[in-house]
Amino acid sequence: MRVRVPIEHSEYGDEWDEQPIAVNNVRFMSTHECNSVNNGGVTSGYVFEQGSKGLILVDAANSENAFPVPAGAEIHVDSDERLEAVKVTKCLNFDGTLHHYEIEVK
Repeated sequence: MRVRVPIEHSEYGDEWDEQPIAVNNVRFMSTHECNSVNNGGVTSGYVFEQGSKGLILVDAANSENAFPVPAGAEIHVDSDERLEAVKVTKCLNFDGTLHHYEIEVK
């Protein structure tokens, strides 16, 4: 996955860092895949915003260069299709350490 972080306080708006950050070993799950009973026999129960295309799962231990992607970031996963991070959820282990990030994208 390649991420371009939005520039804060841009005088023009809708501007991102020119250099994308590569985050390796992520998983993209479409909205259909997340809510399908074929996904291990159960649905995820995740409630998507209208128009969302899916979730990107970024593992704290196994995703190289993992970081808390901000909402509004421009993301490309294995294609030239531009996705936008609309919601980022930090998921913790029982001991309070970071397990993974869930990035909802449109």
